[in-house]
Amino acid sequence: MTIGRLNHIGIAVPSIEKTFETYKALYGATE
Repeated sequence: MTIGRLNHIGIAVPSIEKTFETYKALYGATE
């Protein structure tokens, strides 16, 4: 899993906050 690449995808979307909610759900991210 390459977190760096995923971060680039997150920055590319209209809502970074909404995307982070998805990251928390999919990957169990805490920060």
